[in-house]
This record gives sequence, C-alpha cells and structure tokens, in this order.
Amino acid sequence: MKTSAQNIQKRIIALLLVCVMSVSVFLTGCSGDSRKPFEKSTDPYSDNTEIVYDLGRSSISYGKYLYFVAYYELVAQAMMQSYEQELGFTGDYLAQKYDDTQTEADHYKSLVEETVVYYEIAKNAALDAGMTLSSDELEECRVTAQLTFDSFTEEQVKQSGITVDGIDAALRTQELALKYEDSIREKLSQKEEFIAIETEEDKASYLRKGIDLVYEELKRQYQIVANQDLLDTVQFGKVTIVK
Repeated sequence: MKTSAQNIQKRIIALLLVCVMSVSVFLTGCSGDSRKPFEKSTDPYSDNTEIVYDLGRSSISYGKYLYFVAYYELVAQAMMQSYEQELGFTGDYLAQKYDDTQTEADHYKSLVEETVVYYEIAKNAALDAGMTLSSDELEECRVTAQLTFDSFTEEQVKQSGITVDGIDAALRTQELALKYEDSIREKLSQKEEFIAIETEEDKASYLRKGIDLVYEELKRQYQIVANQDLLDTVQFGKVTIVK
C-alpha cells in the first residue's frame, strides 16, 4: 500500500509531541533603524533580548522565540525528508499550500506563536501556584542549553543569532509550564468521570481536553501584543535547511 501524505503528516505530528527541541532559525531583512523596537524583555524567564510578545505581566523575548521556531524547523525537516523518501517529492515543501489561506511555512510559523504563548501563560500560572524550579532543574536546563548550542555549526549560529541564554530561557519556561500542566493532569485524573473511562486512548483525550479548557480560561485573562515588525523579519526554514 502506498504511503500517503496524510499518513506521513500523522507520523510527523507524533514526532512533534515527543522529540526534544534543538535546532535554530534564520532571520533576514531585519533593519534595526527602520522599525520602532519594543523594549528589551526584563522578565526573569527571558534572555534580555527584544520583546516579541508582550503579555502585560510578562513578555516573550526574541531569544526565547528563536528556540521555538527552531523546534518547528526540525519538524519541517523531518516532514520534507519523509515526502522525498516515500513520495518522491522534490519540490519546495514549505512553499506548498497548507490550506486556502497559508503556505506550509506560514502554518509552521503560526504553530510557533501558539506554542510560545502557551508555554508563557502556563509558566505564569505555575508561578501563581507557587511552583518553582529547583537548583538541579535550573542546572539541567543550562547544561541542556549549552549542549544544544554546541550542536550547531558555526554557520548556523552566525545565520540564526541563537544563543545559549535564549535556549536556556526557553527551556526554563517550558519546564515550569510542564510542571503546571502535570498538576492539572493530576487533578483531572482524580475525578470520578476520569476513573470510569475504560481505554487509555479515551483517558488521554479526556486529560488533553481538560488541560485545553484550563488554558483557554487562563488565556482570556491576557491581552497579547505582538511585535509584528520583528516577527515579519522571520523567514521560516532558512537555517537548518542549508542549501
């Protein structure tokens, strides 16, 4: 039976849910004098680079944003390789239409926004709940950030502008956000309706929907302002797919 593009996409989405974030992104056409910059982020979970998204009580820094773009570039590369190997597709995958309104590259970029905002809001909820990262967890984030950075070629680092501090900020944010998510999952798993569910698949679906509902309620408390001038300079797929 032939492998369909839909089946490939399902496998890559599964990869998206489990693989470790560890690539970089390329910026082009950025002119610091031609746009009005946002202030640098002073959020303790940032790397003191320019604000990409301002959430009011906290902000998402440019360095942190780069890391999450990098992750989706990794996923896109895996998708491209599968299309080439299993379907014989040799065209520009990212230029293909995702739907009637956007290309694959546009779609991945929207996923970056959803992901980075999700982790930021969940991180804030964790802080409100009194959660913190231990010294060991902070050290682990820093070590992982350095290892990730060291895995890049000199060309990738030069093109992307990615830094150890930016990766570290992203990892710390993600780690604390996942702690909060785990706490919600634990509460949901104590409910009688969850206990009554028979299959593992249905249990996982119940937990995911419950976490999503909590997140949507949290998100309604924010007015998110995007630094669109800076975001418009990001060209997805221009670092790890070196030609």
